[in-house]
Amino acid sequence: MTDVSQEITVVIPTLNRPTLERAVTSVVTQTNPPVEVILVSNGADPIDSDRLSSLLELAGPVPLKVLTLPPFSGPSISRNVGAWQATGAYVAFLDDDDAFTAHYLETMRERITRDGTEILYGAKVWRNVDGSIRREKRIHSVPSDRWLDVLYRHENPGFGGQNLVVRKSVFVDLHGFPVELLSGEDRAFAMAALVADVSVACVDEAEVTCYDPDGYRAKMRSDKWVTNLKLIWQFWGDVSWRSRLRSVWRWLRSMVGRRGPIRGRRGVGRGVGAPDAPMGMPVDR
Repeated sequence: MTDVSQEITVVIPTLNRPTLERAVTSVVTQTNPPVEVILVSNGADPIDSDRLSSLLELAGPVPLKVLTLPPFSGPSISRNVGAWQATGAYVAFLDDDDAFTAHYLETMRERITRDGTEILYGAKVWRNVDGSIRREKRIHSVPSDRWLDVLYRHENPGFGGQNLVVRKSVFVDLHGFPVELLSGEDRAFAMAALVADVSVACVDEAEVTCYDPDGYRAKMRSDKWVTNLKLIWQFWGDVSWRSRLRSVWRWLRSMVGRRGPIRGRRGVGRGVGAPDAPMGMPVDR
């Protein structure tokens, strides 16, 4: 029996893609299943009753709950709302177009039991349709004492949302993912955790199979330059002068030849997605 202090809730934000069933299946068939699965629907259309019935049947004995948010609320808000509702001591996040490998949660629990780590990141492996590996990101490729500086320089060796397991109390203390960012919220969360001196570990044996994003999420990448500027300012005092200069230089280079207006996003504001947020609370289904 799993220790209550190690129980994990899995939160899956979803745009109601056809790949959702694959993601849910990868969670409920884990060698050590989660205490519950929370789907946070923020697609153009909510999950209908037929699909909900199918998902509940697919989940079997694993409790599954669906929360519904306004369309395209964004990954940060969706993850935050799901985490606030979690009953597990830890929260694992997964995107609806990705999948856990079979031993993912078991491997994470073993590390929690051994070290009591508060934030854990698995490996991200991108695969082609035929299952062959196209590329991968493993955080251990960068020494841990350089993680903050590397993230500050607009690089990300693998700190994602879909490969994150975090103690819920720590996630709340860090105020979750920053909803004011149009992109790069996963990098910003990792930087905030490192600055707060929270215990962070990379667990290469726990792999997430990633697939190329599409639609809304992919378009958000065009706003990375805005995110980079905000993070330069936010963490200016936490890194070396060398990192500051490199980051500013890279940002200026990224602006050369850039065209097009700054795009905004509806429903984004500080505090949105928190327990006392002004946005309507999600609807249980």
